[in-house]
Amino acid sequence: MEKLESRSLAEQAADNIEQLIIENRWTPGEKLPNEMDMVENLGVGRGTVREAIKILESRNVVEIRRGKGTFVCDNIGKVGDPLGFRFASDKKKLAEDLSDFRAMLEPQIAEIAAQKATDKDIEELQRLCSEVEHMIINGENYSERDVEFHTKIASVTGNSVVEQIIPLIAQGVSIYVDLTNHELAGTAVITHQKVVDAIRNHDSDAAYEAMKAHMKENRENLELVKKK
Repeated sequence: MEKLESRSLAEQAADNIEQLIIENRWTPGEKLPNEMDMVENLGVGRGTVREAIKILESRNVVEIRRGKGTFVCDNIGKVGDPLGFRFASDKKKLAEDLSDFRAMLEPQIAEIAAQKATDKDIEELQRLCSEVEHMIINGENYSERDVEFHTKIASVTGNSVVEQIIPLIAQGVSIYVDLTNHELAGTAVITHQKVVDAIRNHDSDAAYEAMKAHMKENRENLELVKKK
């Protein structure tokens, strides 16, 4: 690796460490070389390496574990709120916009998932679907499990770009559940199961229509909340 120029050393060092992670295929949870090895590899001082690591930590690329070292993050480069939605002042408008966004994408995602799902994927989807149903029936907070359900469908596509927008889908699910106060959730049990059944049967058209109906139901529920 070439020596770094004097301009923006910490930023350049951070970029080079990212490149090392990519080139060496360091996986989530894997420990990075120690500070002195980084100094020698990058040709910069210890202070610059430390600043670079802080930059990468802010990017959710690495995790600093005190007394143990620096490790590649589990969800490298991803953050739970990538677009800063938690700062939105009008949560209802945000929920509606996210619902519309999801309606544009998730039916197609379900369609592709129906084509690619393995028996193991289907088993996992059914487990999550059943757990959401159990939690709804018992009046429990099902938001996290619902996020897992939709996240799993997206991951089944095997599309790396789709996987990058999973945080947006997760935000949409979480905000929807919070706004509806877990009310109006009964029919979700039915539409979730229809999605899983269609994926199990590898019926792309049915999966598309089932997810489309689920998205429509969510949007209608938001309208009911809006009128309260």
